[in-house]
Amino acid sequence: MKELGDRGKRVTDADLLAITEDVQGRERDRHVELVDLSATSGGNLPTASVRLRVGDDERVASGTGAGPVDAGLEAVRSALAGSDDVDAVSFELDSYHVDAITGGTDAVVTVAVDLSRGDRSVSVSASDADITRASVVAMVDALDRLSALTGEETASTKVGSADD
Repeated sequence: MKELGDRGKRVTDADLLAITEDVQGRERDRHVELVDLSATSGGNLPTASVRLRVGDDERVASGTGAGPVDAGLEAVRSALAGSDDVDAVSFELDSYHVDAITGGTDAVVTVAVDLSRGDRSVSVSASDADITRASVVAMVDALDRLSALTGEETASTKVGSADD
């Protein structure tokens, strides 16, 4: 935690929860998890499809965007919102940052995202050789943590509770 503070990072409730879980060696009970991701780009319309596990359900959705990461995020929004309530997943992407950990065309990247909903915010990072996968994993994990903090429900499926 001191390292985060020394780097000028704001330490949120979600950060403290993640650090505590890591130190204690506990696995967090995930309510939203990325099962599969497929993305295409290079054409006129980048697209992505996701399969998410939300509680005990699996949801599949697709999206389009300015690039494969944007399309992936739109697919996640669509999967979580369901067909009845498009506004069920309201959040702001406050920050998106990519760092290459290694060099070369097969470089591993770390994607850091800050998401917020109302007065709650979370900071999450994920690493992968695929920038799109790292981005979507970070965003899904951030949404899961944000939902756990707010205790809100998404599309009539409980995504988290304040006592998680």
